[in-house]
Amino acid sequence: MKKIILLLPFLVLCGVINAQITSNQTCVKASQIGEVLHDIDEVIVYKGVIKNSTSITFTYSYTTPTTIKWYRYTTTTPILTSTYELRSDYATSSTLILPTAATPGYPPAENGDKCGYVIQYEDGLETKYMYIWVIDLMNQIMAVNNIVANNEGVDPCVSTHLMVNLMCDDIEYYSKLGVKYTIPQKYLITYNSLDSLNNPVKVSIEKSNLINGENNFTVPAPYKETKFTVMSNQFERILDPSKSYTSLIDYFPVAVQSNLKAKVSERDGLNEIDRSKGVLGGSAPLDVDLSSNSNKPVAQYFEWYISNKADSADLVYYTDEDLRYTFSKSGLYKIKLRVSNPTCSVNDSIDATILESFMEIPNVFTPNGDGKNDEFRVAYKSIVQFKGIIYNRWGRKVFEWTDPGKGWDGRIGNRIAQPGAYYYIIEAKGSDIDPLTNQLKTYIMKGDINLLRGK
Repeated sequence: MKKIILLLPFLVLCGVINAQITSNQTCVKASQIGEVLHDIDEVIVYKGVIKNSTSITFTYSYTTPTTIKWYRYTTTTPILTSTYELRSDYATSSTLILPTAATPGYPPAENGDKCGYVIQYEDGLETKYMYIWVIDLMNQIMAVNNIVANNEGVDPCVSTHLMVNLMCDDIEYYSKLGVKYTIPQKYLITYNSLDSLNNPVKVSIEKSNLINGENNFTVPAPYKETKFTVMSNQFERILDPSKSYTSLIDYFPVAVQSNLKAKVSERDGLNEIDRSKGVLGGSAPLDVDLSSNSNKPVAQYFEWYISNKADSADLVYYTDEDLRYTFSKSGLYKIKLRVSNPTCSVNDSIDATILESFMEIPNVFTPNGDGKNDEFRVAYKSIVQFKGIIYNRWGRKVFEWTDPGKGWDGRIGNRIAQPGAYYYIIEAKGSDIDPLTNQLKTYIMKGDINLLRGK
C-alpha cells in the first residue's frame, strides 16, 4: 500500500511567531491566497503525490527546541482532551507520519484527504496549539459537463449569456470548535476578444460561488468569434494549471466596436506655422487619416459625418471603413462615425480645429549655403491657393512657384543670381471667409526682396 507521510513545509501559519510548516510537495495555503479562514490557523491543499515521490510529507519547525505532540480530529466538536486523538507514532517529533489506511467515519480519511490536525508545542513555560486542515484535491470531484454561450435574456450588443454545468465537491474544513465551513470556489472564465485598438486580447473573469449543477451568468460580449474556457478553482489553477474545459461550439458575436482615430498627415515645409496643433487641428489644407478601428467582419457598415459647427450646410458623408479627408476651410468641425451591423451599432466622434489664414513676407535672404535663411520663403498658415513670381530689376521673371511650403534658392536656372533687389508678386487664398465678400480670404502682396551673399 502507498504510504502517505504528513510533514509540514514552507508555510507560515497565522498567529504563530517563528513557526512554519513545510512540505516536499507543491501545496497551496488558503490564507496566503486571500481566503478568509474561521477559527483555524491554516488550510493546506495539495493534489496527490508528485515529483516521482511515493509519499507526501509535512514538517513543523520552530526556532527554539520544544516538545511537540500531534493530535488528529476525531469528532465534529473537538475538545483536546476527549475529541482529539494523540498520535502514537512520531507523536513527539516535528514530522507526522500518517497511516496508509483510511479511517472510517468522521473524518473520511487520515491519509491527507480532508483531515484536521492539532500541533501542541511549548513556548517557554506556555503550552500553545496550532490547528490545520489538509485537503487532497485528487479526491475532490471537479468537472465541467457543458459550457453554452448564447444571447438568451441579454442585450447581445453588451453581454453574452453563459451556462456552465459543473460537477464539483465543496471545499470544506472544520474549525477547532468543530464548525464546518466552506471555502467558496472561484473559477476563471476566459475567452478571446479585441482591445480598443482592434488587437487580439484574452479576457479573464473570475466567478465565485458557482454551484454543483447549472450556473447562469453574463460576461461582456466578445468582439470576435471565440470559444469559452472554464479554468479550475483557485487551488487547482495553482496545482494543476493545465486543467481546463472549453466549449465545443464557437460563439459568433454581434457586438460591434469602434475606436475612431485621426492622424494628421504632416508636411515638411518649415515655414508653415502651426502645421498641426492640439489633439486634432492646424493649418489648412489639413490632410487627416481617419480610422474606424472596428471589429470586422462583425462590423459591416460605416457612416462618416464631417460637419462645420458654424455652418450646418457644410456637411459631407462617406461610407468607407477608413478614409483620408482634407480640411480646406477654417472653423470648428465635428467628425462622427457610426459603425453597425443589422443588430448592433456604436457611435464615436472627435473634434477638429482648422486655423484661420496668415501670411508674412520676409525682405531679405542670404543663399550662402550656411543653412540659415538660404531661401526666400513666406511664413504662412492655412493658405489653400498660392502663386508667387519673382522679377529682377529689369522686369524679367526669374522664378515662379505654387507651393507656399517651397521657395526661391537664389538661382536663375543653373546660374547663381546676382546679389541685389528683386521684386515679388504673390497672390493667395486663405482657408477662412472674408466677411465683406463672403468668399475665401484673398491675399495680393507685392514688394522688394534683397538677396545678399556673404564672402
